[in-house]
Amino acid sequence: MKTLFSIFLALLCLNARGALKLPALIGDHAVLQRDAKIPVWGWANPGENVSISFKGKSYSVVTAADGKWNIQLAAADAGGPYEMNISSSDQSITLHDILIGDVYLCSGQSNMEYGIDKDLYNKDILASTNVKIRQFKVNRQAADTVRNDILLHTGWLSASPATLGRFSAVAYFYAAALFDKYKVPIGVINSSYGSSLAEAWISREGLADFPDFLKQPKLPSEQSNPTLLFNAMLSPLTDYSVKGVLWYQGEFNANRAFQYRKLLPALISDWRKHFDKKNLPFIIVQLPNYNKVQPQLNGSAIAELREAQAIAATMPNVDFVTTIDINSNGDLHPKEKKPIGIRAALMAQKLIYHEKLQASGPRYATLKIEGNKAIIGFTNPSSQIKPVDSVNNFIIAGVDGKFFPARATIVKNTVVMSSPNVPTPVAVRYCWADNPPDVNLYNLEGLPASPFRTDDWPGLTAPKNTKPNKP
Repeated sequence: MKTLFSIFLALLCLNARGALKLPALIGDHAVLQRDAKIPVWGWANPGENVSISFKGKSYSVVTAADGKWNIQLAAADAGGPYEMNISSSDQSITLHDILIGDVYLCSGQSNMEYGIDKDLYNKDILASTNVKIRQFKVNRQAADTVRNDILLHTGWLSASPATLGRFSAVAYFYAAALFDKYKVPIGVINSSYGSSLAEAWISREGLADFPDFLKQPKLPSEQSNPTLLFNAMLSPLTDYSVKGVLWYQGEFNANRAFQYRKLLPALISDWRKHFDKKNLPFIIVQLPNYNKVQPQLNGSAIAELREAQAIAATMPNVDFVTTIDINSNGDLHPKEKKPIGIRAALMAQKLIYHEKLQASGPRYATLKIEGNKAIIGFTNPSSQIKPVDSVNNFIIAGVDGKFFPARATIVKNTVVMSSPNVPTPVAVRYCWADNPPDVNLYNLEGLPASPFRTDDWPGLTAPKNTKPNKP
């Protein structure tokens, strides 16, 4: 009798493994990407015919030998709610309240993960009810090998005062701004992990140019290990169709900012490969001001990380959002997430929706030396700089590489500066500090200038064998 019972249990388990199953992302209340073929996939017994009925159309496919099936549904306009029926020979699943709109992957470390501050944004929370703004949160998890599904998650949740505590603050304000502009459903997939390193989010093959990562011993904190978050929190998402990526990470890579110049582009390329979209748009949130306010004359690893983010943004279909002015108390986790989300949405309007608008503040373009004066020109001369008596946070240096505070003023949409300690300037830096105080260089649209430097002298995080370049 015991043997028969064991056989029965084995057969039951075998049948359960082969039963019709959908991935976690494809469930009730999901938001599907508009204006593109809609991938729907899952698992069933090998050879099993799987059918889908959606929006008056029927689709079918035969399950592959590995037990996976995949159907591409026809592209559709924004709309909903809809029902979707998926069936096999002996099982049927009906999904309810499906919307079609724009879907964004929002990822990074704790500043992407953090929720909305209840004191600062109480009015926003109370007014947040919107069934057309939804989040799928991937809970923290890691894996040594690639997984085919998300094991820990919240499912799809609509925005409301009751659910907003589970939303990423940056992702919510980003989604809300886009919804206000385009009036289509916005879905965000929040896959973020506090204190995570960029290399944890990259696949093993994506780290091919960083062999030391693959040789290092396993670290106690799972979010610090190469590939482990990619395996559990990113790879299972890559069959889903998304419109773009919002990336907010870097604080824990700041001590290796020089390496980040190549690491972040490697991540972008890796994700594009796995999502099978070579021009998948990426918006990078450049690190805000944080830590104590200190003199910026001796350099800053965080400033170098911001520079690395700006370098990554020179890749096609990538841009960044400047947040050097938003952090009121210098905390590692600024409460002021709303301006970050709004600025990111503004950048999306330009980069992804191809709107003709000013989506960034002044960005460095040229350095001109006239006697003892250094003159900085910007890439977007059509955007006027907001007048101020004196511009803060500029420093200049001569050939000796020693920086001194500069007296800087706005002249015909340029910034002209000098210092009595630098008779012949050759290099300029702006907001080159962890937490530059009293930022006041903006355009008339209210967007801050991005931190920059005109020199390429070795910084704090450059390899020891890096040789200084001549100015």
